[in-house]
Formats: sequence, structure tokens, C-alpha cells
Amino acid sequence: MKGSALVEIGSGVGGINNFLPRQELGGKYIADCRNFDIDNSGALRSRKGYRRVYAGDCHSLFCHHGISYFREADTLKSLIKTGNVFITATLRTGIPAGRRQMWYAPVNDCIYYSDGVVTGVIQDGKSRAWGIIPPPLPVVRSAPVGSLKQGTYQAAITYQRNDGYESGAMGVVRFEASGGFYVDYEASANPVSINIYISTRGADTLYLAHSTSNVSGSYLYDGTGAALSVPLNTLFEQPPAAGQLVEYFYGYMLVASGNCLFYSEPYRYESFKYESNFMVFDGRITLLCAVKDGLFVGTDTDIYFLQGTNPPGVGEAQMMRLNAAGYGAVYGTQFRGKPYADVVYFLSRRGLCRVLTGGQLENLTDGVVYFDAGDSGTGYYREQGGIEQYLVSMTKPHEEEWDAYEQRIDMALTLPSIYTLDNVAHVSLPRLKVEEGWFGILE
Repeated sequence: MKGSALVEIGSGVGGINNFLPRQELGGKYIADCRNFDIDNSGALRSRKGYRRVYAGDCHSLFCHHGISYFREADTLKSLIKTGNVFITATLRTGIPAGRRQMWYAPVNDCIYYSDGVVTGVIQDGKSRAWGIIPPPLPVVRSAPVGSLKQGTYQAAITYQRNDGYESGAMGVVRFEASGGFYVDYEASANPVSINIYISTRGADTLYLAHSTSNVSGSYLYDGTGAALSVPLNTLFEQPPAAGQLVEYFYGYMLVASGNCLFYSEPYRYESFKYESNFMVFDGRITLLCAVKDGLFVGTDTDIYFLQGTNPPGVGEAQMMRLNAAGYGAVYGTQFRGKPYADVVYFLSRRGLCRVLTGGQLENLTDGVVYFDAGDSGTGYYREQGGIEQYLVSMTKPHEEEWDAYEQRIDMALTLPSIYTLDNVAHVSLPRLKVEEGWFGILE
């Protein structure tokens, strides 16, 4: 090819270095490398190819326990390989239009997901609601019968799923009564049972008085029947807000919505208290990843380490906010290293970083490789042939954040080296939008 020249490369290539002038690379570094892998010894290998496995306008690919999940138009789908055949199934339809990146967090047998507009849970191969919307406040009417003494009483309603999960109560109704009273309740649009809670005279604690099927009706409480013994524990609890990031950490489900980080009730991953269970940051949250002893939270301008395993004001080892870096993280690029390892890779505004336990943040490319960080992107970690690689695709800088996937910068980083890939504009990495109507698996 006209203008090309052969360049002799030593056996121990240290990766790309575009900070030094070419004449000073000395065979140790190279200024560019396309369609090659650089292994741990510095040797070059031809990059393996890819093949088409599904045709569609897809994005937000996520893989867990051999099953892939992805978005196509307004639909959430699964993809599983059976023999040599890839089979898809539709999990959810009617998702509002837009190429918002879906984020997933697997916990036990569930995968919790959100794209900033909708939320849901994948369980047993189906998508269901993440939490139950609390019922409206009950209507209380006096009854001409009963043995209750004159005084102040309270009533509340909750819904309960067949698996035992109970919704929050929207609030309580406080009223004066004697003899007895009726509690009118409304049915839910979902298959649930209805719980009616009542307080004793002048008391603040409500107890379960009656459970019934999911049909609107009235319940008469006249002071007789079984003793009130099971307290209401879900007052003011709500399903999660939709968020751009979700994460699990020591019995808490975390949802980043705008610049707020909401956390669930402990071990109740579908129950949130908006009035108390949240932390606020200076900018939109673009990074949320857990390590053994804390959380890393990034915005467009800063990265913090929340040291501790409990939210502020909860028990021991409460989180303390520490500054980890004075620059921001690129949304969507985080990916955990070896499965379940305490190392997470992501792109920052100053290069490829990784975070570890103890609040450690390492910039692996600072002073070696320079590239313009995009507004958002997707990252992927893999091991292939003994080589650890972090692959990333980014929107170009200054594009609209959610919808600017038309022009991207695609790179693969052999940790800690870096190189670019040719002709991968149509390849979808996990959580990556597809260009030419199909996505492929890198092999």
C-alpha cells in the first residue's frame, strides 16, 4: 500500500504509547495496533473473528449463567444456546421508546433491571414487576355493632404476593370509633391478597387483623376474634424508582436515579423508603460498583469511595464518603473483572481505571495512552488464551448521552496495554448498541 512502511517490533511489546514521539518508541511500544492481541509476554496474536447469532436492532446485552438478555425496540428478550442453535424468548413488551441503556443486577435467582424509565425483575424465565405499588388508603365507616371502647384507632392496608412478599402501606387512617367500624379496601390489578391492619385504642402500632382475597370489599372489626399480634412492618415502603444504574451490596439493592443513590430496606430488595433511604451527589451518577469493603460512586466530575458496609445511620460499619479521584467516570463502561472478583474496570475522563478493595483506584493508561473519552459507552471484560482484556465502545465526545450511538470509538485493552479494532462497528459487546441490525459474539 502506498505510503505504508514496515516497522520492526521487538518480542516484548509493551502495548500502545501515543504520548511519546514515534522515533522514541524504541521497539518497546507501538503507536497503533489494529486487529491484533498483545499477550502477557508482549507477543502479537491475530485477533479472532466473530459470527452472527441474531438479526435485529438490539442493545443492552447482558449475560448471566449461560443466558443472554437484550433489548430490541420496545421489547426485552432472552437468548440461549441449545446445541448449535440460538433461541430467543420475549420477556417483556411495551417498554417506552428510546435507546436508554438497560442495567442489570443479579441476586440469588433474580435479575433486577432498570433503564431509567422502567424497572423489573427476571425470575424463572419471566419478567415481573419489581415491587408492589401500595394500595390506596382505606375508607373507614362506623358500624352499629361491636364491643370497642370509645377512642382513637388506626387502620392501614397492604398487598401481598403469593411468594409472601408484602407491599408497603401508603399511610394510616386515624379515626374515632366505638362499638365497631368497617374498613373499605380496593383490589389490586396484580394477583395478590389483601391485608388489613388495625391498632388498639390509643396505640401507635398496627397489627394484622384480617387477610382476604384480591376482591374489593369491606371488613368489619368489632373487637372480637383472634388477638392482634403481627405488627405492620412495611409502613411507607415503596417499589424502587427507575434508575440508570443498579447494584447489590451486602443485603441492599441500590438504584442510582439522577444524582440520588437510593437503597432498599435490608434484605428486602423490592422495598424502598424515599424519605430516608438515599444519598445525594453533586452530579448525575455515572459509576456504581461494589467491592468487599465499600462502594465506588462516580459522577461526570468526581469519583468517591463509600467506605463501610452499611448506609449512613444504619448499624455498625456505616459508610464514610472519601474522595477517590478528581475526575469523572464514563457512564456504562464499568465491568467486573474475573467473575465476582473485587476488581472493576471502567473508563474515566483520564483513561482506563480499575478499583479494588480498600478504596484503591488505579489509572492504568495515564501518561501512556491518550484518547477522548465519550459521554457514555459499554465495557466488557474477558479472558482469552491467557490474556486478560477489557473491551470498550464509546459514543464520541459531546454527543447526546442516550441516543448518540451512531458514531462510536471501539477499542480493546489488553490489561494494561491498549489497541484498536478494525471493522467492529456492527459488533455488540455486552450492554452495547448494534449498528447494522445484528449483533455478534466475539470468539
